[in-house]
Amino acid sequence: MRWRTIWSATASISSSNSRPFARTESPQARQLNNNLQGVPMADYILYGTPLSTYVRTVRMAFTEKGVDYQLADVNIFRGEHQSEAYLARHPFGKVPALEAGDLSLFETAAILELIEGRHPKPPLQPAQAEPRALMRQWQNVVDHYVYPTLIGQVVWQRVVRPNLLNEGTDEVVVERAMPAARRQMHLLERHLGGARWLSGDTIGIADLYLAPIMAYFSQTPEGRGVLSEAPALGRWWEHISDRESFTATQPG
Repeated sequence: MRWRTIWSATASISSSNSRPFARTESPQARQLNNNLQGVPMADYILYGTPLSTYVRTVRMAFTEKGVDYQLADVNIFRGEHQSEAYLARHPFGKVPALEAGDLSLFETAAILELIEGRHPKPPLQPAQAEPRALMRQWQNVVDHYVYPTLIGQVVWQRVVRPNLLNEGTDEVVVERAMPAARRQMHLLERHLGGARWLSGDTIGIADLYLAPIMAYFSQTPEGRGVLSEAPALGRWWEHISDRESFTATQPG
């Protein structure tokens, strides 16, 4: 499951790294703190790598709301997500984490809940219970099923291994993943139908979960092939990729 190290930065926390009050500051902790030196403090400080789909989901939410935030880069390739400083923010060593004044949060869903609660306009979730529950359903479908297949298998093999790890693609992994990927994309295609967004007429949190995943998946030949065969999903992709929240949060 090494793909989680890149995209959500899961870290195995050793006993030496899990002591938040250690007296000796590691090089990773110093670098993490240096990332913020000389930069004016914002009301919200978002910790994470721009490469992470989850970090981008939160960044898109801030942009949709028109809320200023500061991104503190956590370089997972240098192990900053395993530093004492970062583990004090996220005890499982994943990204993102958020500082919101005196409140510290980790986990994407919790951070989005705070943003929506503090900044309800424009809304990113329906007001009524039934459509809100349906939106949450599709948010979880994307998070728990689509992400592991598209990012964890196809994108990992097609994008991460050759471009970031200088390793070859395991074609068997891609081939085995594609039936599930096609089923999941067909499910999204059928759900969208003639709707513009996963939540209906207005963009919602479920769309913000899916967009960064599709940004990577569309870089693969498999992803481009699926999009060419799914007109509703293709229209959704055109709409989301034209939004400021998407273009302003491109990694790198």
